[in-house]
Amino acid sequence: MNSLQKKLVALGLSGAAVIAGVKLIAPSEGLVLHPYLDPVSISTVCYGQTGVKIENKIYTEDECAILLAEEIITIEERITPLIKVKLNDYQKAAMIDFTYNKGFEDGKKEHTYTDP
Repeated sequence: MNSLQKKLVALGLSGAAVIAGVKLIAPSEGLVLHPYLDPVSISTVCYGQTGVKIENKIYTEDECAILLAEEIITIEERITPLIKVKLNDYQKAAMIDFTYNKGFEDGKKEHTYTDP
């Protein structure tokens, strides 16, 4: 079990949320411990976090794990009631990752969570 996985498990994330964070989000986003502007000039930090108040400081890996966990938990809480079919943890992890990258409102517009 890698360090991020241990942190997300310790923070109480579901199996699907841990899979999304460790296997999908973290590898594709990468970890940057200082604020930076992404390709479209949005202030970003850690594992691609943009929706948080970003302080001009060096973040620790623990702080970044907490920011990632908070975002994943929020996403999972929002999409779970909308999913009308049984998904295994890997399928749900893919939905979490999609929402992390695309955004909840865009996913709803495209009927991502409701169309079979």
